[in-house]
Amino acid sequence: MIYTNIDNLKLNVKTKSYNKLGVSFVEWIENTCLNLYKNRNIYEEKASCILKDLKIKFEPQCLFFDSETNSTYFLDFLLIESKIALEIDGESHKYKVLHDKNRDLFFKRIGIKTVRIKNENVCNHEIKKAINNCIIIHKPYDDKEESNSLENIRKIINTHNKKYNKKIKISS
Repeated sequence: MIYTNIDNLKLNVKTKSYNKLGVSFVEWIENTCLNLYKNRNIYEEKASCILKDLKIKFEPQCLFFDSETNSTYFLDFLLIESKIALEIDGESHKYKVLHDKNRDLFFKRIGIKTVRIKNENVCNHEIKKAINNCIIIHKPYDDKEESNSLENIRKIINTHNKKYNKKIKISS
């Protein structure tokens, strides 16, 4: 089960409210979220302002707890509508490569794409570009849609063939 502090988030897995995790854990989560928010760096603050200017709905310092692995993940920003985790990576991420990789795999598994931007690259253009590169709509394969498309193609070919055959007289 995945627990989160984001309500009504539709993911590839079932989620529950983090409030169901127990009083002391909930207190720790709330204090951690608050401290992360208070102690964000200038690049995270800048990214927050850019997201607001772009009118992108986001939630800062989101929690995800995976009860299977007992892993707790906090995101810098969750872009709710596009299900993108926007991470602003500073120097400390050089030393957390394996942790970040596992974290990104976890989010991928539950339907959230992770985008990482280095501190020095935080600007309007880079954030827009990163988000736009992630928002690729993949339509699920639909047999019915394909058969309808093939039927439409057949109709066009048949109509064309009828017109073509009428114009050309075949002499023997």
